[in-house]
Amino acid sequence: AWMKVNDKWLSQSEFAEFLEEHITDVAAPPLLDGKPDLSDAEKHLLNLISTLESKFTGPSGILELSRGLSIRTEEKFESRQKLATGEMTIMFSNEHKDEQGGKLKVPDMFLINIPVFKNGANYQIPVRLRFRKEGPALLWKFLLHRTERAISHAFDEGCTKVKTETGLPLFIGRSE
Repeated sequence: AWMKVNDKWLSQSEFAEFLEEHITDVAAPPLLDGKPDLSDAEKHLLNLISTLESKFTGPSGILELSRGLSIRTEEKFESRQKLATGEMTIMFSNEHKDEQGGKLKVPDMFLINIPVFKNGANYQIPVRLRFRKEGPALLWKFLLHRTERAISHAFDEGCTKVKTETGLPLFIGRSE
Protein backbone atom coordinates (compact mmCIF):
# COMPACT_ATOMS: atom_id res chain seq x y z
CA ALA A 1 0.00 0.00 0.00
CA TRP A 2 2.82 2.43 0.85
CA MET A 3 4.62 1.68 -2.42
CA LYS A 4 1.44 2.49 -4.36
CA VAL A 5 1.30 6.04 -2.94
CA ASN A 6 5.07 6.57 -2.90
CA ASP A 7 6.05 9.76 -4.79
CA LYS A 8 2.46 10.54 -5.87
CA TRP A 9 0.62 13.76 -5.03
CA LEU A 10 -2.54 13.16 -2.98
CA SER A 11 -5.37 15.57 -2.24
CA GLN A 12 -6.06 16.40 1.40
CA SER A 13 -8.96 13.92 1.48
CA GLU A 14 -6.92 11.13 -0.20
CA PHE A 15 -4.06 11.83 2.24
CA ALA A 16 -6.45 11.67 5.23
CA GLU A 17 -8.18 8.49 4.02
CA PHE A 18 -4.88 6.71 3.39
CA LEU A 19 -3.45 7.67 6.79
CA GLU A 20 -6.63 6.74 8.62
CA GLU A 21 -6.48 3.30 6.99
CA HIS A 22 -2.74 2.81 7.66
CA ILE A 23 -2.10 4.76 10.88
CA THR A 24 -1.10 1.57 12.72
CA ASP A 25 1.90 1.33 10.35
CA VAL A 26 3.27 4.66 11.64
CA ALA A 27 5.86 4.21 14.39
CA ALA A 28 6.56 6.48 17.32
CA PRO A 29 9.67 8.66 16.85
CA PRO A 30 12.72 6.73 18.07
CA LEU A 31 14.60 7.97 21.14
CA LEU A 32 18.14 8.03 19.75
CA ASP A 33 19.71 10.90 21.69
CA GLY A 34 22.07 9.59 24.33
CA LYS A 35 21.48 5.94 23.42
CA PRO A 36 24.87 4.23 23.91
CA ASP A 37 24.80 1.44 21.31
CA LEU A 38 23.07 2.42 18.08
CA SER A 39 22.39 -0.18 15.40
CA ASP A 40 23.47 0.54 11.82
CA ALA A 41 19.86 1.37 10.92
CA GLU A 42 19.60 3.79 13.88
CA LYS A 43 22.90 5.45 12.92
CA HIS A 44 21.64 5.84 9.36
CA LEU A 45 18.36 7.33 10.60
CA LEU A 46 20.13 9.77 12.94
CA ASN A 47 22.45 10.83 10.10
CA LEU A 48 19.48 11.26 7.75
CA ILE A 49 17.58 13.42 10.25
CA SER A 50 20.58 15.67 10.93
CA THR A 51 21.68 15.91 7.28
CA LEU A 52 18.20 16.86 6.05
CA GLU A 53 17.51 18.94 9.19
CA SER A 54 14.23 17.09 9.45
CA LYS A 55 11.42 17.65 11.89
CA PHE A 56 10.23 14.22 12.98
CA THR A 57 6.68 13.25 13.99
CA GLY A 58 4.80 10.19 15.16
CA PRO A 59 1.30 8.78 14.62
CA SER A 60 -0.58 11.58 16.41
CA GLY A 61 1.33 14.33 14.56
CA ILE A 62 0.81 12.82 11.12
CA LEU A 63 -2.87 12.15 11.88
CA GLU A 64 -3.31 15.79 12.91
CA LEU A 65 -1.87 16.90 9.55
CA SER A 66 -4.27 14.59 7.72
CA ARG A 67 -7.18 16.40 9.35
CA GLY A 68 -6.12 19.75 7.99
CA LEU A 69 -3.50 22.47 7.86
CA SER A 70 -3.97 26.21 7.83
CA ILE A 71 -1.54 28.05 5.55
CA ARG A 72 -1.26 31.75 4.95
CA THR A 73 0.62 32.43 1.72
CA GLU A 74 2.57 35.63 1.24
CA GLU A 75 3.87 36.34 -2.25
CA LYS A 76 6.18 39.21 -3.10
CA PHE A 77 7.32 40.33 -6.53
CA GLU A 78 9.85 43.04 -7.24
CA SER A 79 11.24 44.18 -10.58
CA ARG A 80 13.82 46.92 -11.15
CA GLN A 81 15.46 48.06 -14.35
CA LYS A 82 18.13 50.65 -15.11
CA LEU A 83 17.33 52.03 -18.53
CA ALA A 84 20.80 53.56 -18.96
CA THR A 85 22.66 50.25 -18.59
CA GLY A 86 19.96 47.69 -19.34
CA GLU A 87 20.53 46.00 -15.96
CA MET A 88 17.49 44.22 -14.62
CA THR A 89 16.70 42.65 -11.25
CA ILE A 90 13.71 40.42 -10.64
CA MET A 91 12.86 38.99 -7.24
CA PHE A 92 9.97 36.68 -6.40
CA SER A 93 9.29 35.05 -3.03
CA ASN A 94 6.51 32.81 -1.83
CA GLU A 95 6.31 32.16 1.93
CA HIS A 96 4.01 29.81 3.80
CA LYS A 97 3.06 31.00 7.28
CA ASP A 98 0.78 29.75 10.02
CA GLU A 99 -2.60 31.32 10.86
CA GLN A 100 -0.98 34.01 13.04
CA GLY A 101 1.59 34.94 10.38
CA GLY A 102 4.46 33.12 12.11
CA LYS A 103 6.80 30.56 10.60
CA LEU A 104 4.93 27.43 9.47
CA LYS A 105 6.32 24.34 11.20
CA VAL A 106 5.25 21.16 9.44
CA PRO A 107 6.95 17.83 10.22
CA ASP A 108 8.71 16.48 7.18
CA MET A 109 9.59 12.95 8.28
CA PHE A 110 8.10 9.96 10.08
CA LEU A 111 8.74 6.22 10.34
CA ILE A 112 6.62 3.32 9.22
CA ASN A 113 7.07 -0.13 10.75
CA ILE A 114 5.88 -2.70 8.21
CA PRO A 115 6.78 -6.15 6.90
CA VAL A 116 8.51 -6.11 3.54
CA PHE A 117 7.09 -9.51 2.66
CA LYS A 118 3.74 -10.91 3.84
CA ASN A 119 4.10 -12.55 7.27
CA GLY A 120 7.74 -11.45 7.42
CA ALA A 121 9.66 -9.38 9.95
CA ASN A 122 8.83 -5.69 10.30
CA TYR A 123 11.25 -3.03 9.04
CA GLN A 124 11.34 0.60 10.03
CA ILE A 125 11.38 2.73 6.90
CA PRO A 126 11.81 6.51 7.04
CA VAL A 127 9.18 8.43 5.08
CA ARG A 128 9.75 12.01 3.97
CA LEU A 129 6.62 14.12 3.78
CA ARG A 130 6.07 16.91 1.24
CA PHE A 131 3.21 19.31 0.76
CA ARG A 132 2.32 21.90 -1.84
CA LYS A 133 -0.39 24.51 -2.04
CA GLU A 134 -1.98 24.74 -5.48
CA GLY A 135 -4.61 27.44 -5.58
CA PRO A 136 -7.20 26.57 -2.96
CA ALA A 137 -6.01 22.94 -2.70
CA LEU A 138 -3.37 21.35 -0.50
CA LEU A 139 -1.48 18.37 -1.93
CA TRP A 140 0.63 15.82 -0.01
CA LYS A 141 3.33 13.36 -1.06
CA PHE A 142 5.07 10.45 0.70
CA LEU A 143 8.67 9.62 -0.25
CA LEU A 144 9.81 6.25 1.11
CA HIS A 145 13.52 6.47 1.88
CA ARG A 146 15.76 3.80 0.34
CA THR A 147 13.30 0.93 0.40
CA GLU A 148 15.74 -1.15 -1.64
CA ARG A 149 17.86 -1.62 1.52
CA ALA A 150 14.95 -3.11 3.48
CA ILE A 151 13.87 -5.28 0.53
CA SER A 152 17.41 -6.57 0.00
CA HIS A 153 17.86 -7.34 3.70
CA ALA A 154 14.48 -9.12 3.92
CA PHE A 155 15.28 -11.14 0.78
CA ASP A 156 18.70 -12.17 2.16
CA GLU A 157 17.10 -13.21 5.47
CA GLY A 158 14.48 -15.25 3.62
CA CYS A 159 17.13 -16.98 1.54
CA THR A 160 19.18 -17.83 4.65
CA LYS A 161 16.07 -19.20 6.39
CA VAL A 162 15.16 -21.39 3.40
CA LYS A 163 18.71 -22.71 3.09
CA THR A 164 19.00 -23.42 6.84
CA GLU A 165 15.58 -25.00 7.29
CA THR A 166 15.72 -27.20 4.16
CA GLY A 167 19.40 -28.10 4.29
CA LEU A 168 19.46 -27.77 0.51
CA PRO A 169 21.68 -25.58 -1.65
CA LEU A 170 20.20 -22.22 -2.57
CA PHE A 171 20.09 -21.15 -6.20
CA ILE A 172 19.23 -17.59 -7.15
CA GLY A 173 18.71 -16.87 -10.80
CA ARG A 174 16.23 -16.12 -13.55
CA SER A 175 13.93 -18.35 -15.52
CA GLU A 176 15.06 -19.08 -19.04
